[in-house]
Amino acid sequence: DGTLTDWLAEFRSSHILFARFQGFDFQGEGDLPGLAVLSAGTERAIAANGGLRLKFAMDDKGLILMAAWGLQSRSFEDNAERSLAAAAQVHQAAQVAGLTASIGVTGGKVFAGLVGSGGHMEYTVIGDAVNRAAALSSGAAGQTRVDGQTKRDGARRFQFVEAGIAALKGQEAAAQYIVAGEALGQAAQNGEMVGRDKERARLNDLVARLRQGIAPGVLRIVGEAGLGKSRWRAIFN
Repeated sequence: DGTLTDWLAEFRSSHILFARFQGFDFQGEGDLPGLAVLSAGTERAIAANGGLRLKFAMDDKGLILMAAWGLQSRSFEDNAERSLAAAAQVHQAAQVAGLTASIGVTGGKVFAGLVGSGGHMEYTVIGDAVNRAAALSSGAAGQTRVDGQTKRDGARRFQFVEAGIAALKGQEAAAQYIVAGEALGQAAQNGEMVGRDKERARLNDLVARLRQGIAPGVLRIVGEAGLGKSRWRAIFN
């Protein structure tokens, strides 16, 4: 009845992450271990933030990555924030691999579905948002650049600075912005925490064990946006 395949050809309101990696020039099998490290790191960054990695490949301009939020089973109210958080982690993954990432993140309507024919078809996204993200990544110079929609949608959590006007082939010129950091992470956390006594007691115990060297060396706090991770971090800072 088509219900299982309708989502293979549809228009979706999405956020697109497009990254280019400087410093990688594939010469042979000796480059495969480093490439595997980068591939695993970027996949973790995208999956941890609810996105779908659509492409990790070499093209005529080098090593590239594309991911999307807002697709079937990968759509959230905070798609922009998730894509920007993933971008920050992609930068970290690139540094671990000894590379530099230049990233563009944009929002808009895209076609999502299968493309290709014959013996090869792949699920991907096509549209102006994809082209904008690719164009912004070309001029990002080791940073993350975003369009106006992503700036608006991500302003609750992230801070931005203007970066002039981007001239885009086949589209109207539009303002672009550089991601300057996390707004919530830089916000002052004042006063005592109310409630969560059990959770705080558990974390205090873990921190004490870390200081004594009898617990693993990393304490990781994981949760959805808005649950108070930055508040916990501020307490232990």
